[in-house]
Amino acid sequence: MAIDGAPAGAPLRVCVAVREGDGEPALVTLRARSDARVHLGCVVDAAGRVHRWVELWVQTVDGLAQTPAG
Repeated sequence: MAIDGAPAGAPLRVCVAVREGDGEPALVTLRARSDARVHLGCVVDAAGRVHRWVELWVQTVDGLAQTPAG
């Protein structure tokens, strides 16, 4: 699933990997940290071929309440 807003014919697009199953598609999470979630992504060309796998970091504050004060 493209995340960069580029049109379908763009030379390169950044996409996020999704896992399809019984319910809604879900992002493929590589790891969760107290301050971020790390998801699997890739850079694809106009033909849909993967050129490079990337990590997509999404900042979150959900786990910060459990961390020691600085």
